[in-house]
Order: sequence, then C-alpha cells, then structure tokens
Amino acid sequence: MMTITPKSANPLAGHTVPATLARPPLCLTDEPLDRPGTQALDQLVERACESYGIARHYHPGGDPAALEEAMRHTLASAAGSLVAAALHRLADDPRPDLTIDQRLYLDGLVVDLDLETAEYLSGAFGDQPPVPAPGA
Repeated sequence: MMTITPKSANPLAGHTVPATLARPPLCLTDEPLDRPGTQALDQLVERACESYGIARHYHPGGDPAALEEAMRHTLASAAGSLVAAALHRLADDPRPDLTIDQRLYLDGLVVDLDLETAEYLSGAFGDQPPVPAPGA
C-alpha cells in the first residue's frame, strides 16, 4: 500500500491505494528514487537552456518579440523529449495490458522522438552521464 500525497490535480490525494494501482509519473521529475528520470530531466534542462541561450544571442534585447522567439526555440527543443518520456513511462506501465507489439510500437515512437531521453530512461548510462563524442 502507498499513500498518495496531497496535490490539487490528483483525484486520489489523501487516499491509500495499493501500490499496483498507483500511477507512475508520466512526466520527468527530480526524484531521488527515479535516477534515470532525473538524468533524463537534467539533460533536457541542459538542452533547453542551451537552446534558449543561443536564441537570446541571435535575438538580443528585452523586447517581447525577442523573448517570444527565444522561448519558442526552447519549447521546440524540449517538446519531443517530454512526449518521449511520457510514452516511455506508458509503455513500461503494466496496467494498460499492452501487447508486445503495442509496447514495441511505443518504444519506436520514443526513439524516433528522442533517442537520448530513451537511453536515459532505460538506464543505459547507469549512474554516469554519457561520454560526449569527440568534437562535440
């Protein structure tokens, strides 16, 4: 059994449900018990910050159009990763009773959306970050 922590958006807040019915987080979180999720989130934040910095460099100034353009680039750099993370978590969830073919289809979508996020969430890097390619 596990107790769901109170959150306004969670309909199960404050109720105790069997652990088998508790929903795994579909989004990336900075949870100590979810090391692959934390690593994936860290690389996504790094990628988004880099994208934002590049966009701000080429669109300097504090005018709203420049800020909007920088945010557009930031969101575009993160969107595929966030969807990939949610699909990966869904494919790993045993409760929908997905067939092997359905799981493989979702896994293929995850890899197509963001291979690096898929690798982090699969634990491919263990506790270590990947070694950058030469010249990267």
